[in-house]
Amino acid sequence: KIINSLKQADHEKVMQYFREFLRYIYFRCSDSKTYFENYCIRLISDIIKIVELTGHDIEEITGDDIYRSYLMNSYYLDNIERWFDEFFKNIIERVYKDKEKYMEYKECISDYIYKNYQKDISLEIIAEHINVSYSYLRKIFIKIFGCSFTYYLNMIRIEKAKELEINIIAPGHG
Repeated sequence: KIINSLKQADHEKVMQYFREFLRYIYFRCSDSKTYFENYCIRLISDIIKIVELTGHDIEEITGDDIYRSYLMNSYYLDNIERWFDEFFKNIIERVYKDKEKYMEYKECISDYIYKNYQKDISLEIIAEHINVSYSYLRKIFIKIFGCSFTYYLNMIRIEKAKELEINIIAPGHG
């Protein structure tokens, strides 16, 4: 829930779910600070993985050693909540709000790929088609689609092949 809310750039929901998470682990681990810290560190690790899948570097967003920063602020529950609040705000602002400015390209890119998936297409060709530089498109493609161009194109080709297979097989079984 926390990660899905982060992806939607909904800070209020993120904090609501995070507070639920804190209560859950606080009561579950009230006798051991180490277990409590481990749960929080696992959450940080999961968020880092998600952020890196968007093509961002977590150190560029947080500006320091994230685990050390957390551990230095994890003595009191209020400090933990404030630390995560700032962490989430940074991620939303630098990763998921950033996505909005690239969305104008998403439809153009998707349309072009869906219309030309059977051809030999590349990022260079798409960049030329939408009037941006290849290096800029390469940089933002992962931020927009959450995967590489090759992976995205292959997924579309597989999807279209499945549709074709269903259309060929279905009439014989109907």
